[in-house]
Amino acid sequence: MRFQGRCVIRKSCSTAIVAGLMLAPVTAHADFWSWLVGPKDYEDCAENAAREAKSKDDLSILLFSCNSKFSGRRKPTGGYTFYDERQYRSFDIAGPNPTPNESKHIESQYSEYLEAQAERERQREQELQEERAEAARRLNSKREKENLAPRRR
Repeated sequence: MRFQGRCVIRKSCSTAIVAGLMLAPVTAHADFWSWLVGPKDYEDCAENAAREAKSKDDLSILLFSCNSKFSGRRKPTGGYTFYDERQYRSFDIAGPNPTPNESKHIESQYSEYLEAQAERERQREQELQEERAEAARRLNSKREKENLAPRRR
């Protein structure tokens, strides 16, 4: 009997402790759990890096890691933005990293950007050719006038 009493007490104590933990209001700061779930975006990761870094070198390494994990940046108005360095422009995205559909859109925009750039280059080359042809015509016209003009002796 005595053994059963201890067992009941142990069970009830452990049950009370578990229930207390489950029912107790969560007062811990969200950063306490960040080691478990990780940062949610670049800004969160950068804040953690700033707190954990012991030197400037450590901070730069940690920020590089944050940059490789999260390509989007939080906007002050809410949401995220992705800056495409190839196009020198930003895109609004749903989360801290572009979704596959958003990536396809960004790539299609980049293809259009390259096509527009190639078209501008073709137009520039055509304008240069026209300018060269006009300069050649002016030079030939000047030479003809010099050849037709009477020479002074």
